[in-house]
Amino acid sequence: MTREEVVEIMNYCKEHKVTYKSRLEELNIPVWRFYDSKSRYAAEQSSGKSVQGGGRNLNCVSF
Repeated sequence: MTREEVVEIMNYCKEHKVTYKSRLEELNIPVWRFYDSKSRYAAEQSSGKSVQGGGRNLNCVSF
């Protein structure tokens, strides 16, 4: 999954007070894929790599 997709799911769940699991089921995305991507981006963020995607800055979300 892209960083944008992960951030979009995280923001949606926060705004609508739903679990990641239920939202992922709605979107037919395997739970493992979301958490695998989320952990990869968290590792990048903690190592100080850029928080950009597709040439635009993203809201800084704590993975």
